[in-house]
Amino acid sequence: MNQTGARKLVPCPFGGTYLKIAVEIDKLCPGHLGVALHGSNLSRQVRFLTYAEIAAGDAAALATRLGVAEVSSAIGNADDDQATVGRALTVLKPREIVEAIFKVVPDAFLGILKRLGPDPLPDPALYRELHRLFASRIPADRARVRVLRQLPGTITPTQIAIVLALDPVLLHPRFVSKVESLKEARELNAGFGYVRAHCSVATDDAIRQSVSSFPEKMIVEAFVRRWARRFDRLPFPLELADASLVVLKTGAALVDAGRRYDNCLPTKVPEVLVGRYLYVEVRIGAGRGVIAELRRTSRCWVLQMLYQRGNGHVSQDIASVVRRKLVAQGIAIYDRPANGVSGLDAAAKLLDIYNWCTDDVSEVDTSESYSTSEVGAVLDDSVHTFASPTFAAEPAA
Repeated sequence: MNQTGARKLVPCPFGGTYLKIAVEIDKLCPGHLGVALHGSNLSRQVRFLTYAEIAAGDAAALATRLGVAEVSSAIGNADDDQATVGRALTVLKPREIVEAIFKVVPDAFLGILKRLGPDPLPDPALYRELHRLFASRIPADRARVRVLRQLPGTITPTQIAIVLALDPVLLHPRFVSKVESLKEARELNAGFGYVRAHCSVATDDAIRQSVSSFPEKMIVEAFVRRWARRFDRLPFPLELADASLVVLKTGAALVDAGRRYDNCLPTKVPEVLVGRYLYVEVRIGAGRGVIAELRRTSRCWVLQMLYQRGNGHVSQDIASVVRRKLVAQGIAIYDRPANGVSGLDAAAKLLDIYNWCTDDVSEVDTSESYSTSEVGAVLDDSVHTFASPTFAAEPAA
């Protein structure tokens, strides 16, 4: 504090284009640079805003807007545009300067300038964009203004960029605070946009409600995963004519099947949503069934693996019939050696080829075997389904 009781401001340096323009003005208006260095956050930001207008290349027009009669007559060289600007910055108040430059001072605009802190925005054009945002009556812009006003503490240039970039339905202070960079904001727009396109219940109102109730400790990825579990539009739809083959085509269907089969199907929701995998429930009867894991190629779906309850492999008899059912629906099957699979696993082990059985090549007996009647029922069904000689032998795709 000085002798008058006023707070003594410590000089705060700045550089780049802003410093260059301030030095040029100081040559015509001595003392200008010192005032700029010692000014309050608001006075400094108004000066930076003015420098940004000069940097845009229209100093003459700016001088006309700022050079009111009493200002022009108070300086020695009224014909010098930067001298006029410098004098105006000395005698006019922040609100008067903003009003002279933009003709209007939007509500809360001076407040947001003050909250930018002592440093200039890295991109001078952002000052004009910030004013446009606060002056706009467009609903999406008003939402962005509300978020900026509700953010705590100093407003950073990164936060401004994030708020300007984010999809309006994602705008909420608590949610915005979780996004750390402009790149992340753009990726969030694109990624969540994909999820939303495959989720019919993802309306604007539903998303806004979800964002507004976003838990403080939850990360953004968890928010996207929560919506992904509600997908109901496959990226690559698959229609099967066989009633015993049920495509698990929604997040809810995968969660339900995971509960019934006691496996990790709910964790596969993201991979199904992006089109890497697709799962088909093969219903056998008496509450039993098999889960077929399909992998997408550019031409068709390929059977990757068959699982029974608890992620166990199915018996050879059942696996053979299920494969035939899938082949009949256009699903490709991994090829097998001409002399069969006998000894294949042992050879792979000796040759240091590990995880060989992860692909649907070998047939491994299940530890929880099917009853003779269940196997018989499936085999009887196969006689009806695959009566054609085309399916008399194990297919090789």
